[in-house]
Amino acid sequence: MPDIASTIVLAFLAAMEQRDLEKARSYFVRKTIDSVHESSDEDHTTVYCSGTLAGEWPDGADFSGVRFIDRFSVRNGKLTRQDVWNDLAELRALR
Repeated sequence: MPDIASTIVLAFLAAMEQRDLEKARSYFVRKTIDSVHESSDEDHTTVYCSGTLAGEWPDGADFSGVRFIDRFSVRNGKLTRQDVWNDLAELRALR
């Protein structure tokens, strides 16, 4: 049986698959994108998006200004990989 975090992820993915964007938004952290950069190779393009996150902790406290970088690989018009980095864990440790 999946634990609670897995259940949340699976519910989010199911909402996205069903195109229930309103339900999917309830799981989202808001992103402010500050920059987008591309780097192309022979067979794919890497896209970096960076900016800040804002949202709400489970206890209802707000947070904002959390740095993030997302890296996407695009090949033949399809997303083939996504990597995500952010400072959310560091902020939580400071709470």
